[in-house]
Amino acid sequence: MNINSELLKKERLKRGWTQQHLADIVGLSSRTIQRIESKGVTSMDTASALCAVLEISREDLLEGEKEIKEVKFNIPMLMFLLFIAGLLLGVFTTIVFILSFYNLS
Repeated sequence: MNINSELLKKERLKRGWTQQHLADIVGLSSRTIQRIESKGVTSMDTASALCAVLEISREDLLEGEKEIKEVKFNIPMLMFLLFIAGLLLGVFTTIVFILSFYNLS
C-alpha cells in the first residue's frame, strides 16, 4: 500500500528520532524504515504500527484513501455504443417477431 512518506519522515524528524530509533520502537529494521521513506510502500500492519507510534491517523498516512477517483466518460464513444446496442436490440426484436409470426400461421 502507498503511504505519504514525506509525512512519515516529517513526523519522525519532528520528534528528533533517527530511522534506527523509529525502527526499534516499531519493531522493524532500519532498512525497512529507509525503504518506506524512500519508496512510500508498506504493508497495512506496518502502516498501522507507524500510525500508533507516531500518533497520527491512518487516513493522514495513507495516500490512496484521500484520493477520489474521477471517472471520465468518453461521451461520443458512449453514445455510439448505446446506438449500436439499440440497433442490435431492434434487429433482434424484429427477427423474433417475424419468426414468431411465421410459426403461428
